[in-house]
Amino acid sequence: MSDQKDTCKNNKVYRPNVIGRLLLLMVVRLPVPLLSVIGQGFGLLFYFLDYRRTNYARVNLKICFPELSDKARKKLLIKHFKNLGQSLFCTLGITWFKPRKRLVKYVNFINMETLENEIKNKNPVIILAPHFVGLELALSRLAMTFIVAGMYRPPRKNILHWAVDYKRRQFGGVPIESDSYLKKLIRVIRSGTPFFYLPDLDQGRYVQHVYAPFFGHPAATITALNRIAAMTRAKVIPCIACKASKPGYYDVTFLPPLENFPTKDLLADAVLMNRFVEEHVRKRPAEYFWIHRRFKTQEVQNVSGEKSGRELYK
Repeated sequence: MSDQKDTCKNNKVYRPNVIGRLLLLMVVRLPVPLLSVIGQGFGLLFYFLDYRRTNYARVNLKICFPELSDKARKKLLIKHFKNLGQSLFCTLGITWFKPRKRLVKYVNFINMETLENEIKNKNPVIILAPHFVGLELALSRLAMTFIVAGMYRPPRKNILHWAVDYKRRQFGGVPIESDSYLKKLIRVIRSGTPFFYLPDLDQGRYVQHVYAPFFGHPAATITALNRIAAMTRAKVIPCIACKASKPGYYDVTFLPPLENFPTKDLLADAVLMNRFVEEHVRKRPAEYFWIHRRFKTQEVQNVSGEKSGRELYK
């Protein structure tokens, strides 16, 4: 519980005013299917008002889906932002109001027998969780069921980020500071605590990475998964957290552990990981987080051969 208290202390760096908190408490009590509809509307608003994030997503889609027409990519982009808004409002409604009851009802685990057995036997496990829209709900549902470790970074100073972060570890868990030493994380994983790992962000030039293809283009891919898995001898079990067919419901699907992973070849392992992520993104392209600058770090020049990775997103 001390970790939970530490997290709350970090949240005191930013705390929304009384009116903001009251509005939040009113909104989260609404039925989740209604929050799903409201969230889609909010996501559409987000699409029109947040030029920076909209541009990031537009550039990513152009790079990854050059075969689509401009009209088709715009349709996909709008659908993506609606999904983002929907997942945000559903996450708030499910994790803030009657969270145990709502998490069980609205977040469904699929094929988690392997993960359960590994955790039961105290075996090292890394849960590989790409950035799909059900990510936060997957983590909350897991934390309600098991003790889970995950990387922690202080939230941005706005009420929505604060609200998601404030409830992220309400069931306990082991937050690992993003800039902490690797030794602490290794000890935690070796003790049998599963580590919830997000593999698909470009962390910049100064984080150890290799350039592995993602949708046919070189993407700076962190090599931490290879090193952590090798040091802990952990099984890497992927999970995909996406929308279910009913509004407000989400499915968290666990897949078989990665085979022959890790190897001594950092690039080969990064290629395998990116290929896995791409395979599932192609199945649900509107539910992947396109609002991050996935190609911002380039070895020499960007995928178009004209600008640097950062200039791509200007």
